[in-house]
Amino acid sequence: MGGHGCPRGGWSKRGVVSAHHVRDVARAGIQKVADAVPTDSGAALVSKVRSEIWGASSGWGPMDVPDIPDGAAFGLDVLGFIPPSEFEVAVAAEETGQWLRLSTEAGHVVVKNGQR
Repeated sequence: MGGHGCPRGGWSKRGVVSAHHVRDVARAGIQKVADAVPTDSGAALVSKVRSEIWGASSGWGPMDVPDIPDGAAFGLDVLGFIPPSEFEVAVAAEETGQWLRLSTEAGHVVVKNGQR
């Protein structure tokens, strides 16, 4: 996930979040999208609703960076970076500049944190 100005080094640990909490945020967001979008909606409305829901934060991050966009939780879940049967997995949060990296042993999701 290099590219687009995303740094490769200089990351500082900002805490951890339990995988089951991240999964709960992702599933809640999926449900919010499903509830907000009628089945016959056009692509523009679906895109707008998704952007609003996944761009917002429900305050699920660690104490030092609580306002991570909910879309990062969705990314970790949908990409399979949270093992479905393991509730004890910790998701590490690291930060450098405007970038946040959320990591498990399976992979990383990097998001630009526009709220900082």
